[in-house]
Amino acid sequence: MSNTINGINARESRGDITVGIQLEQFIEAIKKLPVKNGWVNLIISPRKDPHSKGYTHIVKPQKPREKDGSTERK
Repeated sequence: MSNTINGINARESRGDITVGIQLEQFIEAIKKLPVKNGWVNLIISPRKDPHSKGYTHIVKPQKPREKDGSTERK
């Protein structure tokens, strides 16, 4: 999935979502995202099919809010 953020994975277990971050890879990916007022917006969504390592969710960027207040998903 090309829209996902490298360096982060998410897995649901017992009602909680555990997020694992490979720090250097995650920071590099975050620096490439659009920033508005110091914020980067991320979306955590359920995967259509679970990953072979058990990851149940994906993390992808969300474009910053437009002037009209709407947001657009990548």
